[in-house]
Amino acid sequence: MMELSGTSWTVNEEAVDTAELADGAVTLVKQANVATASIIGRATTGTGVQEVLTPAQARSVLSVRSVFIGETIRGQFTALPALCLWPNGQNVSRSTYSLLFDAITLVAPVSSTTNASTTVAINFNGLTGLAEQVQVGMPIEGPGIQAGTTIAAISAVNPTFLTATLSLAATATGSPVTLRIFPSGNGNGSTTFGVADYRDRAAVARGNMGGTAAGRLTSGVSGLNSSRLGVGGGDQNTPQQNLSESRGTSNNAGLNWVGQVPGDFLAGNTNDAGSIAVGSGTAGNVQPSIIENVAIYAGA
Repeated sequence: MMELSGTSWTVNEEAVDTAELADGAVTLVKQANVATASIIGRATTGTGVQEVLTPAQARSVLSVRSVFIGETIRGQFTALPALCLWPNGQNVSRSTYSLLFDAITLVAPVSSTTNASTTVAINFNGLTGLAEQVQVGMPIEGPGIQAGTTIAAISAVNPTFLTATLSLAATATGSPVTLRIFPSGNGNGSTTFGVADYRDRAAVARGNMGGTAAGRLTSGVSGLNSSRLGVGGGDQNTPQQNLSESRGTSNNAGLNWVGQVPGDFLAGNTNDAGSIAVGSGTAGNVQPSIIENVAIYAGA
């Protein structure tokens, strides 16, 4: 305290007005501490104090596109990028990779499960497109669902709703319950889950995106169900072809064979039918390709 003209004044010797600070005088070491991997900026609208930005806020401020959990990254990188996994069909921890677990599995609200019943009605609460991604053979888990249960059949499907038949009957009655469906496998059924296997495979866009199947890649011809996420198929070889001939009792006039000719045809036999094998073994059938590394962004 000090006396000045009979009036008491309190003097704070540490107080410094902003105007008294020299430009550039405040060093970084004098600012507040921040946590590791922090970015200082401002995401709140309007002028104000600095803020520690989340990764999403920092990307927004910098106009950098976010990387989505479950997105694949391709390139000539030689080491696995940070926060990524190799999509090689492996099983990984549900707790360590919880963000990926939620991103690549389907959470299925079910109105009820009935003890000893194999039928469940799944309504994705208006989330268009989810029901279309559920396919026969996918593992399913949840209250009252036996270990090892898969989707055995699907009926009454639309973009947001389906009725599924389970491979094993439910063991409890519940209403409502939440089930989880696994496009790439459910690991050991409790602590791990599977990721897709991209090794030696080119990626194809899901055939029924938006609700209508394109029909360009069909299981009847390719053996590949293009409606199911994570399914793989295809063969680098073209198999041997067998051609069949129908022959009457004449001299088979008008049949022109290129390559090997059946012996009985040369001998003038007049069997009613026969077949010819063209070539042997298999032939290569691979489009011009380049090999890249593929990583899946897991966020952990």
